[in-house]
Amino acid sequence: MLRLRVTGNGCASRRWSVLWWGMVAGGFLASSAWLPAQTLDLKRVFDERNLPPVRVLIQEGEYQQVARLSELYIQNGAPSPEWWVLRLEALRALGRKDDVLRVAKEAALAHGNDLKTLMACHDAVLAYGQKDAATGYLQQVNAAAKKQTASQRTALDLVVLGRAALAAGADPQKVVAQFYAPAKKKDRTLLEAYLAGGELALQKSDFAKPPMNFGQGSKSTARTMTFATVWRAPSSPPTGSRV
Repeated sequence: MLRLRVTGNGCASRRWSVLWWGMVAGGFLASSAWLPAQTLDLKRVFDERNLPPVRVLIQEGEYQQVARLSELYIQNGAPSPEWWVLRLEALRALGRKDDVLRVAKEAALAHGNDLKTLMACHDAVLAYGQKDAATGYLQQVNAAAKKQTASQRTALDLVVLGRAALAAGADPQKVVAQFYAPAKKKDRTLLEAYLAGGELALQKSDFAKPPMNFGQGSKSTARTMTFATVWRAPSSPPTGSRV
């Protein structure tokens, strides 16, 4: 039975509204299968409308709900690889090691050419010390990148490739010059480009640069978030995690 949490103004909270749509998502996505793609891509419209509130849920720590919703959407054909990324992040935060390792394999098979998804697989398995598997996902990132021309790469692709290069042991200054700086130039509103630069500066203990990167990111984007929300360092699985 669906329970709605009521706020002071008498409206159901946002997170439970998302959960409600999660329950009906299966029917919605299935009903779009018969429509001509050129008329209306309902699945992509669904993604565009529902990914933002689910991202908010994960920022608020509602990992269990995100894990359930993303699984439901994926099962019912939601096309965006972002659902896999969110699912991995939620499962990792919940400490569900076996699920993380399994879902990472499934995600890499489902979206083997999506750089962000493959890098999310790398990060997820590395958090559990699976170095061989993590190396394998880095190799898949490299293979997928080789299929792209320079003109096809988005700003987000460049950020992901920069993170992959760092994970493979590349020189940080070269990564900034070859990936992060071009990413900012290509899309000055891409928050991930500023976060990556700030994270790299923190890893190098260059504490003067993170505020600059995060400050530039907040000025260059329309999204207003706190430092704690927009930047979270990769962490080990939580103590007492379920494996």
